[in-house]
Amino acid sequence: MFLKNKVVLVLKKIFITPLFLILIMFLSVSCSDTKPERLFVNFSDDLNSTTIGLNRKLQIHVYANYDDASQDDVTSIMSWSSSDTTVASVKDGLVSSTSKVAQVEISYKTESQGSSSFEQKYNLNVKALELLKIELSQSSLTLYEDEEYQLNAKGLFEDNETSETFYQDITNDCEWESLDGSLIGVNNSDAKGLVKAIKEGFSTIVASNLTQSASTDVEVKKIFFTQVELNATKDTLNVEQKIELQVTALSSSNQKVLLDADELEWSSSDSEVISMEKNIATALKHGTATIVATLKTNSDLSSSLLLNVDKEKYMRLFKNGVEVEMPFAQTTEYDVFPKDFDTFTLHAVGQNFIVNDVAITDFEGAVLTTLDASFDALENGQVIVEDTNVTYKLLHEAEEKEIHYFYTIDDAFENSFSQKYKEID
Repeated sequence: MFLKNKVVLVLKKIFITPLFLILIMFLSVSCSDTKPERLFVNFSDDLNSTTIGLNRKLQIHVYANYDDASQDDVTSIMSWSSSDTTVASVKDGLVSSTSKVAQVEISYKTESQGSSSFEQKYNLNVKALELLKIELSQSSLTLYEDEEYQLNAKGLFEDNETSETFYQDITNDCEWESLDGSLIGVNNSDAKGLVKAIKEGFSTIVASNLTQSASTDVEVKKIFFTQVELNATKDTLNVEQKIELQVTALSSSNQKVLLDADELEWSSSDSEVISMEKNIATALKHGTATIVATLKTNSDLSSSLLLNVDKEKYMRLFKNGVEVEMPFAQTTEYDVFPKDFDTFTLHAVGQNFIVNDVAITDFEGAVLTTLDASFDALENGQVIVEDTNVTYKLLHEAEEKEIHYFYTIDDAFENSFSQKYKEID
């Protein structure tokens, strides 16, 4: 098949600087919801000291600021450079100093050229500093199982030459350890300081550097559910139709979780109307039934909904094996008009049905001859016997590039069908 969803792209030749393209990217990502479009104001960073110790790591973050006071972290898309990598190197804003005492220029800039480009330079002094103490971003934490939290460490340094003291982030310089790794883990490699709650209990996270250390006490609580909600895509079914039900639970950590069907007990108030096999509801006869889903681990938590079974006599329609609603009307577009079209199946439920008003026309209503177009296995007056199928296709030999065919079932509009095919110009 060469079925094609027609997409129209309008290209305008506009001169756009690379910096502007970057800003457009920020807007498209951060404004993907219904918020009004933001306007870019400026760039800023979080560097608070131009002094760094020997053999240290210093992370600089760069932000794009907008007129609504929001920010985007753009550190990784800036171009970073060092004037002397024997003194300090830099990658994605992470400055790594060596054991060489000297001054080095660290800069970041946009990739654009000309007046629209942006560049920021800093002269960093790499020298021997004394680490006075370490402070962690949290002195204590309460997490739920499987929850993560990023701890950060900052060091208080003293410049022995000037007696100046200042704080710097040393998260990447610290060695991180959990005193009970079976309960709480902490990353000490690629994402240093990232705490992962494993199971219920208490532990302590320790960050160490040189002779200094700091700790955070962490409590992990067991996740439990506070409520469940049963949902269905529709509340009215026809006989023989099936529907998959879903249950979402609100956890003690205030997160919504989609539950597995095996975590629940399923029941129907009238299994002769609707039967349940796990979370699959099957309509059996006309009527109503209340479906209840109960959490196996806590029988006090349950949710219910009312399902109606409407029609016992109706026609089911499948297009390429997928059931579609009737009445059905659709236009299918092709870039190359095919000779084999979609496969349709009609299934009679509850009674015999008669196919009426079969017609194949162009879009103007002119009837095509059977030599130009015809049905395979479907004709006017044909009886579709209860609980049986009729599968058919449209056959096409004409030069027509637009074909419209339709029919009704027992003259009932609710079971009408209309399908158009056309070649895209």
